[in-house]
Amino acid sequence: MKLSEWLKKEGLTHDDFLVYLQNNDAIVSKGAIDKWCNGQRIPRKDDMRKICTVTNGEVSANDFYDI
Repeated sequence: MKLSEWLKKEGLTHDDFLVYLQNNDAIVSKGAIDKWCNGQRIPRKDDMRKICTVTNGEVSANDFYDI
């Protein structure tokens, strides 16, 4: 599932997600989250792990690639 789809499903904003990531020791900016959701940037390996953790595996690394 794409990150933007997951956020919509959960009723979360990018700011809400930023707080979740920061609570899991991720150091990211709101701009990075915006770019991830718009497909302009792919998260780094450590950030992908945090995203997977925070979303309970509903968003995985493969979801950031168009195959």
